[in-house]
Amino acid sequence: MGKSLVLHWPEDPVSYFPPFMSSLDQVGVSNSFMHPLTASATLNIFLAPFSLVVARLRGTRIIHLHWTYQFGLHWARTRRRRRFLRAWFRVWLLTLRVVGLRLVWTAHNVVPHEPVFDDDVEARKTLIRFCDAVIAHDESTAEKVRRNFGATSVYVIPQGAYEVVHLDRDASRAELGWINSDQKLIACVGAIRPYKGFSDLLRATLELAKDDSKVMGDLKVLIAGQSLDALLSNELSQLAKLCRSHGVEVRLHASYLSEHEVAVIHSAADAVALPFRSVS
Repeated sequence: MGKSLVLHWPEDPVSYFPPFMSSLDQVGVSNSFMHPLTASATLNIFLAPFSLVVARLRGTRIIHLHWTYQFGLHWARTRRRRRFLRAWFRVWLLTLRVVGLRLVWTAHNVVPHEPVFDDDVEARKTLIRFCDAVIAHDESTAEKVRRNFGATSVYVIPQGAYEVVHLDRDASRAELGWINSDQKLIACVGAIRPYKGFSDLLRATLELAKDDSKVMGDLKVLIAGQSLDALLSNELSQLAKLCRSHGVEVRLHASYLSEHEVAVIHSAADAVALPFRSVS
């Protein structure tokens, strides 16, 4: 755990953090990630209040919370267990207040895309009551946080511009190295999670290929992103194998993507699919 005035939790490699952290450094605010204490997600959550005490003793004054998904533990599938974790989240918030830490939350999502607690709206209301400030990426989100959860100290900080890759379709495909200019590419980019419906896209692709494999023969499907669900990754692998057996090439790239890689894939694609099932 770094000796920093501000600690960001949880640790996350997403691309908006380097410029955000660099900007804090430039104005003299030391900051770093609050690193996990162990390799166990469950143990880390139960040690989270203790981590706050240690952080305060080491000189930290502000905790920047930007997700709550770390409380969505794999064994917490029942409403009772999720209710317990919401209570533990409140313990974490109370500990933060008792030891004298300030809390800033970035509202990347008004509520989580997938359920974390038994009642994510109530969890958000509790979080807001403990926040000293809330960051939103746009005025629309800021207004929702104010209206739906009673937040008062809300500040809009846009995510900013990511790397711009000036590549045309053919140049992007040449960089990928496995698709020519005559083929069609559908790309799905993002962390592999059930709610995103990537498996639904592959099932639809498979059904179309069964009906007319000749027409579908020039089609390639790319699913690229960090794998956060092992069972889903296995399911996607099996569906990809079936699609290939009917003449449609499906590529799975289950790892973290840099902004450059994301831009190249988007430039190379004929269509970007976002087959979300639902978001909460």
